[in-house]
Amino acid sequence: MKTNQKGFSILIVILMIAIIAAIGILAFKVVHDKNKDKRQDTTQNSQKNSSSTNTPAKTPTEATAPVDIPSWGVKITLRDANKVQLTTENKSGKLLDVDSYEGVAVPKFVAGAVQDPTCIPSLSLFRSKTSFSQAAEQKKIGDYYYMITGAPGPCDNDADNQLKTRFLKDFTTNNLSEL
Repeated sequence: MKTNQKGFSILIVILMIAIIAAIGILAFKVVHDKNKDKRQDTTQNSQKNSSSTNTPAKTPTEATAPVDIPSWGVKITLRDANKVQLTTENKSGKLLDVDSYEGVAVPKFVAGAVQDPTCIPSLSLFRSKTSFSQAAEQKKIGDYYYMITGAPGPCDNDADNQLKTRFLKDFTTNNLSEL
């Protein structure tokens, strides 16, 4: 009596190929996830290293430092001061065609602070010799009144959005003081 073994051997070959393919897929996924974690760690470490050259290494939620505006004689205290720079312009203008101002300071995130370059603070600090009639919040320091206004939008990256959220909470006239 003869038995047909061909069908059985083809089934074993197909089963072995499926097992090898499954092991290969799992190995690829493990290696890919490890590389992804390494890239994230490298990015976080490089951001920490670049920020530590400006200020001592502290966690962003605990560290506060002033960002000075020497030409105005004021400073604003922020948790992520090393990730922000202020550009000031001593120019005159009007806000909403009502309130005059004599200077504006515009914050920007420094290179490397955010992954998405379109993630920007979108706020401005205005300075005036007279009180701002349209301001919900303003602060007088010396001979000048200061007001912050703007319309920040969302950031696509979660880490960028967290940084921007912290910045928006800190960038208020309450944190503004004399040098």
